[in-house]
Amino acid sequence: MNLWLPSRTSAGTPQRSRGEQAACTRNRILGAAAELFLEHGCARTTVNDIAARADVARDTVHAVFGSKARVLTALIDIRLVPDGTVTNVTQRLGVQAIKDEVDQRKQIELFAKFVTGLSSF
Repeated sequence: MNLWLPSRTSAGTPQRSRGEQAACTRNRILGAAAELFLEHGCARTTVNDIAARADVARDTVHAVFGSKARVLTALIDIRLVPDGTVTNVTQRLGVQAIKDEVDQRKQIELFAKFVTGLSSF
């Protein structure tokens, strides 16, 4: 066995790395959730529904995201930052300043500017 060559499946195609498999699973879960949320709404969609549509175990959804709420926020993050430069919109530049602002009026101003900047994508 040559350790320098990628493993191959019985069909002779290279196997995906664990990272690639994990990304594929995550994308399947997100795609399934997006479809179900549009079809039935978030409240009526269960983690079991998402898992069944994504063809994964319920525990896989929990292992990847932790909760249905986190699946929803991941979808929101993707919509707000489609290029994937950040995995969570709260990691964007300027968000910490909004969180740290003690003057509520100033905090609202900063938030409004931040949201306006997001909608310009």
